[in-house]
Amino acid sequence: MEVIDVKGLPEETAMKIKELVDVLKQGAIHLSLDLPKEWSGLSLPSFSRDWDNDKDSVYDHWHEKYHV
Repeated sequence: MEVIDVKGLPEETAMKIKELVDVLKQGAIHLSLDLPKEWSGLSLPSFSRDWDNDKDSVYDHWHEKYHV
């Protein structure tokens, strides 16, 4: 396997590449032909960081609140 050299890239670009590699390692997305699903999977770690807080926890059990 070829190693990707990020030393010559701007730091921000190198960090984005590292984050993408981390997402792939976590199994959040799998390379396949279902690209829309795969791109949606990329957003999950970001959303989970934003949504995992006490303020938004009221929405965790919305189905009970609205009797759905």
